Amino acid sequence: MENQKSPYMLTVAPIKDENIIPVTEEQQKLFGIEKLNISRSNLPLITHVDYSARLQTIHKDTNPGFYKLLSEFDKRTECPYARQKTILVSSYL
Repeated sequence: MENQKSPYMLTVAPIKDENIIPVTEEQQKLFGIEKLNISRSNLPLITHVDYSARLQTIHKDTNPGFYKLLSEFDKRTECPYARQKTILVSSYL
């Protein structure tokens, strides 16, 4: 997927095999929210039920400050990922 144009939020990528936590037979029998709450990878906040993730990348030429922050975070934690949390708020007048 490198160097591929991606319209906002339309492209997903598979989670790497080394990050996957297989779902047990017992977990496969679960339904609804119980099934959604299973950790499917060591990146549970971004892993979808089909072991995909919607990723956004940071490039040092276009966003040097954030790139530097994530690089330092990776050095200290050995985790080169950050989760973006968006809160959508609706208001009715």
